[in-house]
Amino acid sequence: MQQPRRVIFDFDGTVANTMPPLEMIATRIIQAIYSLGETDALRGYRQTIGASFEEQLDELFPRHTGNENAAHLFGMQREAVYDISPPKAGAVETIKALSESGVQSYIVSSTPWDLVDRWLERHLPFGNIFTLAETHGGMKQQQVSSAVRGKVGLTVMIGDAPRDMRYAQYENIPFLGVIGTFSKDEWAAGSPAPVFNNINQAVRHAFA
Repeated sequence: MQQPRRVIFDFDGTVANTMPPLEMIATRIIQAIYSLGETDALRGYRQTIGASFEEQLDELFPRHTGNENAAHLFGMQREAVYDISPPKAGAVETIKALSESGVQSYIVSSTPWDLVDRWLERHLPFGNIFTLAETHGGMKQQQVSSAVRGKVGLTVMIGDAPRDMRYAQYENIPFLGVIGTFSKDEWAAGSPAPVFNNINQAVRHAFA
């Protein structure tokens, strides 16, 4: 593999350790609004991780009258998550090293850009880090496309969910998965992507 010129990082669960509380909040809301048991609510949420919560609801419960309320509740309850959630292990050191070496890091996320930027300002105040949610909203595929198209050199994407891999495949760029939100066995069951314990290992592989 040629040396990457830029690395696209998914945000939640890859850079920021936000997925455990977000998963808990989403599961409780789905249980309450759609009268599902905890197991079914959690399964539905996990099957659609990687999209915005609004997209997840539209996929799981098409045209359901409770979708707007569920999305509103999730939006209110998740704000505090970004004030208390730390970086994933090795994320700060890895992205700082990329920044210092001149490699561009792009952060893509279905989370509203103001929450992402607030978290990044606190934990990753480095140069060469670009967030794309402000100009492209929560549409992660559009964010990935804008980081790739028209650029010279190799782009690699690193994420924590199989859906992230599909975003990379759409742009025909290499994808590396990280274990955490999904276990190694879960990755193996649904994805051909190489997976690593954290983004430090994934980046080392990309630049080997």
